[in-house]
Amino acid sequence: MAGIKLIERGDKVIRPMTKFRIHCGLLTFLLLGICPISYGATFQSNVAFFPSEEIRQDKGFYWDRVVPGETKSYPFFVQNTSDKEVTVEIYPSDALSDRGGGKAFQNPADEKVTVGSWFETPAQKLQLRPKESRRVDFILRVPANISFGQYIGYIVMLERLEGDQLEQQQNKINLNVTNEARHGIQIVLDFQPEKAVHNLSIVGTTHKYLSEGLAELSVGVQNAGSILEKPKVKVRVINSEDENVFEIEVQADSIYAQTTAQIPFVIHRFLPADTYRVSAEVQHQDVIVTKDSTFTVDKKESMSSLENLLQSGRVEKPKVGLIEIWELIKGTVLFVFALVMASVIALAFLFLKLKSKHKKKPKTD
Repeated sequence: MAGIKLIERGDKVIRPMTKFRIHCGLLTFLLLGICPISYGATFQSNVAFFPSEEIRQDKGFYWDRVVPGETKSYPFFVQNTSDKEVTVEIYPSDALSDRGGGKAFQNPADEKVTVGSWFETPAQKLQLRPKESRRVDFILRVPANISFGQYIGYIVMLERLEGDQLEQQQNKINLNVTNEARHGIQIVLDFQPEKAVHNLSIVGTTHKYLSEGLAELSVGVQNAGSILEKPKVKVRVINSEDENVFEIEVQADSIYAQTTAQIPFVIHRFLPADTYRVSAEVQHQDVIVTKDSTFTVDKKESMSSLENLLQSGRVEKPKVGLIEIWELIKGTVLFVFALVMASVIALAFLFLKLKSKHKKKPKTD
């Protein structure tokens, strides 16, 4: 069965900022970790956060070579550029893989298991007067038993808005605003990365429907190695008649060592009720890892998807032969209408015929 033709809507890709002053506006949740990890609008922070000017300030991160057991110290600078007092929290974080790959930060109280746990300096809460700048040093001790590889962590600056400040920001952009803004400075630590272990695997595939009626697949890609990876991920969706109904390949963003990233794929077509096989493939350099799984779309989900696609305008227009359900409904309506009209005409003809015979019948005494 042919699929419904959908209206494509391209998404603008926003690149991470290279400046250190945070300008987190309405769409900053699209930035890959430089601004807050959030699903809503974030407020515009007036706090600048940056590393030492001596080490790669143009890139906004530290990149260092380390040996097991040594101690390192990294300075960070925070500046309140506003005319009001602000409170910030600066803390270490493991590098987490965000949805689709890329950067995500831990919360201050989250358990740290990789580079975030190497810092001996605890989280720092600072009250900054208007225009005040402050330096904070974080001391890191490299474990004595680390393997060859590349290790990545963050020092994160967290600012929270509360009370009147939050309400003012919400009124300013006429949207609900999250009360947190984060900015992370990356620390990359190399210990003979050319000898790092590469170990990617597929840990599962999930399926769900989006509000506008399209189906989304999410492929879990686990990096059990000791270095960041950016693999190609490919999926094919095959129906029960062994027909290829969807296929796409993407370049994933950063999947950090010892983390798992969910790589999402939106299926831009209507899926009728059926059981589908998903063939997922992850490729890095010359190594290819594959895994098959299945998901089922029942009749209720299929009909709900079709209704949402029509309401959201994702369907260009129904065409003859495209949807069996559509054809069945249309054919049934036409058939019933024709049957009713034929019955009405037949009854009218019979009535007229009987009436005519009654008039011609002779009277008897």
